[in-house]
Amino acid sequence: MLNNRRSRALIVGAGPTGLVTALGPAQAGAEITVIDCAQSCRVTPGYGVSAVNLEGTLMSLACSRMHEQLGLTGYELDVHFKLTGHIGRNDYRLISDLTPYAYRLHFGQHDLAHMVLRHLLALPGTRVQWNTVFDGLSEETNAVVVRLRGPGDTRTLDFDWVIGADGASSAVRRAIGASFDGFTWPRDLHGDECAITTSRVAVTPTRT
Repeated sequence: MLNNRRSRALIVGAGPTGLVTALGPAQAGAEITVIDCAQSCRVTPGYGVSAVNLEGTLMSLACSRMHEQLGLTGYELDVHFKLTGHIGRNDYRLISDLTPYAYRLHFGQHDLAHMVLRHLLALPGTRVQWNTVFDGLSEETNAVVVRLRGPGDTRTLDFDWVIGADGASSAVRRAIGASFDGFTWPRDLHGDECAITTSRVAVTPTRT
């Protein structure tokens, strides 16, 4: 770290995305603060995730058994496109020669969040603040000044980095004036996440 000082990062949003995002810099030694306006992890309906996509993140936490205990394991997934009636079919067994995680896990997002949260809070310099609202920011020369609002108080804190993981109506995105433009594809597209790595090419996982 520069000047022998630990970098300070604020993650806005304590869902699975925010908590998994916080793991990387926390493991690298950064001071991590995660905030969320909720009182605790939100209870959500069933959620499906391809285990192969966790191989480089959650599986590295040696918690694959916990995943299997939490959720139902499946090998096939059909996706129905309501507007056209088309059905996309996935069979994860087709990639069993490429990965030991050729299956899907089905569990609540809150189960995933609780599991990641336990690992995150075991790291030094990490904290999660519930009932805390992101109320704006300003970029200064050497820091990002953030206004946070909690029960009965409003405070201002400095961070080196601010990461918005607070959903489609992100307050962080609005605060920095970033747009969230989109469009409708003229046909059905069904994609999944993948990673391809060679000695010269690395493709970052994406979702369509």
